[in-house]
This record gives sequence, structure tokens and C-alpha cells, in this order.
Amino acid sequence: METEKVQMKMKSSDEIRILLIGKTGVGKNAAANTIMQEKMFISELSSSSVTKECDKARGIVDQHKVAIIDTPGLFDTKEENTVIEAKIKLCISLSAPGPHVFIVVVQLGRFTAEEKNTVEQIQKIFGEQASKYTMVLFTHGDKLKLDRKASMSLLKTVLIC
Repeated sequence: METEKVQMKMKSSDEIRILLIGKTGVGKNAAANTIMQEKMFISELSSSSVTKECDKARGIVDQHKVAIIDTPGLFDTKEENTVIEAKIKLCISLSAPGPHVFIVVVQLGRFTAEEKNTVEQIQKIFGEQASKYTMVLFTHGDKLKLDRKASMSLLKTVLIC
């Protein structure tokens, strides 16, 4: 019944716009391919960002039009954060009139201060209200080995979203 209400509110021409953001190497492209249910983004292991500029893919997922905007990796080892931030701001034009959701992609077992700062970066770039439209997507769950200290920091960050 609840699903019917949501579907009634969305016009058939509406497109769900998703902006993926996260640290370099966490699996944003692989996550995008999973969401889209087909390989639309290059996904490979790399120590530097595979995505150098914003990239957009469109498709139909469970009878819904979906657009995913992939962003360059935050905290890239080869680019200054100010350059990355400027590129991410440009991604908004690909999601006009704006994204419905920011998905912060985090690799489990590698939760560091940089991952925690990603949510703060989103708020800095897109405004304080952005956290209301932010979700966290965890990758590499099969390798999960969190310690309690990291778990509390992770939980606090997730609760902001």
C-alpha cells in the first residue's frame, strides 16, 4: 500500500537521480553497476581514482528511470581536494535540478577519519541540508572485520545521515 502511494506521487517521466560520492578505491563504480543491474561504469582495482570527471549513466531499474552520477574520488592521492571539490560541484549540473539522494560509498574495514570527513565534505559542498538526503552504502562486506572503536565512529557518522 505504501509503495503504491510513492508510485502515485512520481510521474512516469520522473527520474530518480543518485549521486555517488566517496573516497578513492571504495567501489563506487562497482556499486553503481550493481544498482543499475548492468555494467555501465568501468570498475577496476586502482590506487588512484578511476573516475577523473563526473560521469552519468541512465537506465531502467525495476520499472523506474534511474540516473546515477559518479564523482571523482575524494581524498585522491594524485589530486588536491579543492580540485576534486570543484569537479564534484560540477556534477550537480548532471543531476539537474539536483540529486534525490547522495550515496556515500564506504568500504567496510577501512573506516578512517577520511571516510568520516566525507559526510562533512558533502555538507560543505552542498549545504547542511544535504545530510537529510544522504545514505551510506557499504562495500566489501564479505571482508568485514571491524573493531569496536571503529564501529562507534562509523555508527556516529551513519546516524548523521
